[in-house]
Amino acid sequence: MKFRPQYELIFVLESRLAAALMDSASKHFAAGSTEQMICDHYYESPQRKKRLRAKSPSRQYRVRQIDSAPNVPAPYASLEALRLERGMRLLRQSNVPSHELSKLKSAAVDKSWAGKWFHKKLLKHSLLPSLEIQFDQTSWEADSFDGTLRLSVSRNIQAAPFQSASSSRVRIAANIVRMQFSVSLPSVLKSLIYEFALLPDQSTALLDLARAEVASVVDDEATANSFQAKETHAFRVNEIQDFHQEAATCPLG
Repeated sequence: MKFRPQYELIFVLESRLAAALMDSASKHFAAGSTEQMICDHYYESPQRKKRLRAKSPSRQYRVRQIDSAPNVPAPYASLEALRLERGMRLLRQSNVPSHELSKLKSAAVDKSWAGKWFHKKLLKHSLLPSLEIQFDQTSWEADSFDGTLRLSVSRNIQAAPFQSASSSRVRIAANIVRMQFSVSLPSVLKSLIYEFALLPDQSTALLDLARAEVASVVDDEATANSFQAKETHAFRVNEIQDFHQEAATCPLG
């Protein structure tokens, strides 16, 4: 399923300002908010996977599971291809049962499967699971003359290399605010931008922040492992030298 292109504005806020914006948004949107727990698995080429600090691509492939707690998959997953260009976003999406995600590991595409288009993209571009991002999201929606507008705030963001140990998860201090609309900036969103003097960020802000934090942890772990290896090597060298000294002084017979 393809969705019509939408404009999207991204803002990166610290927690205090994000909380104030959420409080103000709850007064602007009559329908109230929706709370969700989201887990995204991003797929990338092996070359990009090795370069965690590289800028996120404008075309992203991910598997999204909503209301999914850590290590507990949601009943359904959304296969998504997201294209970001000049402030516009175009999303292609299909929902499949979570237990069918194992099909993505196959070298052959199941032509009867609803997610076959996504599987084809993975095989065509040699994409592999790379990064996992989990977060809590609060969102508001409203209908306007130009279509549906949406505001969302992503909080408690955690990231880790795909299928890594839970201890390797890193927390992202920032909060990501997204404003999506079809034609012109709606007055309700415009008032929030003016009220909090918001400045737009890159459309790939969440993925870029996650990459940077994960890369930092990976670098720290590599440094720690290297230092530990050097210490172990030095200890073994000293141990061998001590053994030879003791053997040289030990009397025969």
